[in-house]
Amino acid sequence: MTPDEFVAAVYEMCLGRLPDDEGRRVWVELLEASGDPTAVLAGILASDEAAQRRLLASSSADSSRTVSAALALLGRTPRIVDVGAQSLGDGSHPYSPLDGVTPMDIIGFDPLADRLTEREQTEDVEGTLTLLPYAIGDGGQHTLYINNDDATSSLFPLNREHNSRFNHISTLETVRT
Repeated sequence: MTPDEFVAAVYEMCLGRLPDDEGRRVWVELLEASGDPTAVLAGILASDEAAQRRLLASSSADSSRTVSAALALLGRTPRIVDVGAQSLGDGSHPYSPLDGVTPMDIIGFDPLADRLTEREQTEDVEGTLTLLPYAIGDGGQHTLYINNDDATSSLFPLNREHNSRFNHISTLETVRT
């Protein structure tokens, strides 16, 4: 599928119409520059027009048709790559709305293996769930700063001066590396 065909298909699926010339140009350029079709999809879904369409879609039959059309366009089980894959509670993943709608193949990465074990034991996913205890990076060796709120752990050390201005993150401490 060419970038132009992809943009046209996303417009039809999300907005129910073909793209105007300016919209087509902007989204095709973004796709060609980034190589990331999810950026185009996210941008179109975040538009005012898409928000208005969601408000108008009141019946579950309409939603079912939209999901069926999207899955038919995709032509396979959706594959999710989840970087920072520990669970932060029920429905905490951006793809959680797909649960129960379609099986998904999820490949999750999180360097905190114990958090992945917790997720694996508590989460029931229709499809496949593969969780790998690795950080995603540039292939070099780096220090991982694990904080008292481990979901905020990072390859970057805490910036105390910056964090001191904010309620929750002012309490962050690195507990190990």
